[in-house]
Amino acid sequence: MQQQEVHLGGTWVVQVADVPVATKKVVKGPGVEDGPRRGLLSVQCRYKPGWEAYVKYWCKGPQWSSCAIQVKTNGDEEEKKEGRFSIKDDQCRRIFTVTMENLWESDAGSYWCGIERTGKDLKDGVWVTVGPDVAKPLMPEDVSFQDLPAPLPSWSPRVFKLPVGGTLVMQCQYRAGEEASRKFWCRGARWSNCVQVFATAHVGAQAVRHGRVTLRDSPQERMLFVTMEQLEEGDAGHLCLKGPGSVTGTTGGSVNVQCQYEEVYKGYNKYWCRGKYDTACNKIVETEGEAKEKRNGRVTIRDHAENLTLTVTMENLNADDAGSYWCRIQTVWILDVLSYDPSVNVNVSVWPGCVTLSGPRVVMGTEGGPLSVQCRYAEKYKDNDKYWCREPSVRPCDKIVRTSKSEREKQRGRVSIRDDPAQLSFTVTMTHLTAEDEGVYWCGIFVTLISDPKLLDPTFPVAVLVFPGCSTMRGPSAVTGREGGSLTVKCDYDPGYEKYVKWWCRGAAWGPCRILVKTTGSEQEVKNDRISIKDCQEDRTFTVIMELLRKDDADVYWCGIEKTGTDLGAKVKVSVDPEDRE
Repeated sequence: MQQQEVHLGGTWVVQVADVPVATKKVVKGPGVEDGPRRGLLSVQCRYKPGWEAYVKYWCKGPQWSSCAIQVKTNGDEEEKKEGRFSIKDDQCRRIFTVTMENLWESDAGSYWCGIERTGKDLKDGVWVTVGPDVAKPLMPEDVSFQDLPAPLPSWSPRVFKLPVGGTLVMQCQYRAGEEASRKFWCRGARWSNCVQVFATAHVGAQAVRHGRVTLRDSPQERMLFVTMEQLEEGDAGHLCLKGPGSVTGTTGGSVNVQCQYEEVYKGYNKYWCRGKYDTACNKIVETEGEAKEKRNGRVTIRDHAENLTLTVTMENLNADDAGSYWCRIQTVWILDVLSYDPSVNVNVSVWPGCVTLSGPRVVMGTEGGPLSVQCRYAEKYKDNDKYWCREPSVRPCDKIVRTSKSEREKQRGRVSIRDDPAQLSFTVTMTHLTAEDEGVYWCGIFVTLISDPKLLDPTFPVAVLVFPGCSTMRGPSAVTGREGGSLTVKCDYDPGYEKYVKWWCRGAAWGPCRILVKTTGSEQEVKNDRISIKDCQEDRTFTVIMELLRKDDADVYWCGIEKTGTDLGAKVKVSVDPEDRE
């Protein structure tokens, strides 16, 4: 036993035995909590070390000394329940949680988190309010302006490009009635089999941390905040459905939206819907079975399975078409409001008809995928040549592709342009995007001196952003072996690719790299000269072994998966150290 002198309220108390010191704010509650009528409310009370084995309780009343205890523990971690109240003490984390069920207006008032001890108990006050009924899932006709979260800026990418060592902060909006639900953060290509990284410890947990990841739940805003600190290369992950984030059209014109999906969703129906929430959006048009193109009024959807993209076209736009839309994949044949179908949000903006030339300020795509840019022009330029060029240090810029009056559609390499005079617009499409494609481009109209001697070519700047593609494959960024020895490279892949052919190729550029060895789509080991490859489909890992290493083996290599469209790959730098000579 230890004797301690403790100063309490101006007097000195000698405390003997292993009883913790009663310093200020031993127990602390959230201050204010709000719960929905007929719903659930959970309150977390934290306490300091040394008070783990003490009885915890929850009492109601404006005065601490006369409050009525609603429920209390036995001094252990066993959950205790009294009527609509329950309490559970997590002594490892030093948090006890009180849950109030089936709330009514009469439950509002002053409560106390308490710790029972000899002498005066320890406490902290909590003011509980009870709001409206638990809301049903928000449907478009139910939504009022105040129900909606502030929209993400139109430039906010759904793919985050961040430096190693940086911090990611992301917010996830949820519906009314889910405030008390357990929230979590998981990683993986598909919702159904994603790996849970971290979760709030229990219903109503408001802020929890695990390693470099923090989850903070804000029930008042109906928002879950995810923070990942000190980012590493291995943190790179992906969503299984990608879209442009935002598109812009003009009244009377049209917009094209391209969303990219993974091969595992090739056979599923795709659809386009409108609404603030993906689970409660109003379906506009949907592909069905073998019908890869469907039309509903002014909206068309096309599923391009060969390059894993779906395209939505909205024609004859008006101001009311502006709003929040979703590309979605139908995976679960139950009410969409109960499913977790892959979805990506696209904000559509509609501008007044253009005077000269207009287009989107920013467009986004992913490496290996396509993107489309639509530019609108005035009627007087109907017969002029249209072009797409990239910003140089000085203007005029270098034209990449250009139409003519006789050729309304032209292609040059990975870039094509199509002029649609009937819609007073032209569309530029860039395919097989690379990181080097990122930059500022210009939609342009060629104006001859004869047709308009006073003007330079009308142009409109468009910023193209290219984000990393889906990280379906992962491998080491670099490996090193010794001359004359061997090295082993392990590459991981996501579920759904077990039966696909895997390969190993050499070359600094992904496109023209030379395949050295590849599997047959089975687990059988394949060897070519000094290099072998073996796929372990149960672990979703394939292993490449390079033997009898030489100095000239040092180079850039790629782990790859062969598939329809663009193959999947992960870059690996191989270094060879000199042979040891005694």
